Amino acid sequence: MNEIKLNTKDILEFRKKIGKPFDIILRGDSMLPLIMDKDIVSVRFSKEYSLGDIVLFSYKDEGELIHRIIKKQNNLFYCKGDNAFRIESITEQNIIGIVTKVTRGSQEIQIKKLSLLTKKILCYLSMRVNYLFIKHDRNIQICRMSLRFRTLRYLLNKLN
Repeated sequence: MNEIKLNTKDILEFRKKIGKPFDIILRGDSMLPLIMDKDIVSVRFSKEYSLGDIVLFSYKDEGELIHRIIKKQNNLFYCKGDNAFRIESITEQNIIGIVTKVTRGSQEIQIKKLSLLTKKILCYLSMRVNYLFIKHDRNIQICRMSLRFRTLRYLLNKLN
């Protein structure tokens, strides 16, 4: 019997091609407070991605990440975790799908469609947190104490 070995990226790309939504278990805390470690996220495919969308994407040699699109410029999307400080630049080809729902135990959190103004505010604050992170030599504690970071966390808690 021949054995076929597939990595996660191959499986996700196959699912993208057949166009069926799927669930995955998230590992990590980069999307706190909305998405927590071991939450189940539902991902669906989309032909368009926009500011504020939470997307699953392949990133360099790190594998797959789930972060929010905070900026779109030309053919690039800039993504960042709500609880992270680094910004990743990707192309649409890197995007596997969009997160539509988070399941935590018996609780289901539908990812709401946000107004354009709300998306712009969230993305602006997220980018400003990244700016502080770089300005303060990647000092996470200084960033977490900043008014920008606390405001971002407050808004994210209120939205979901």
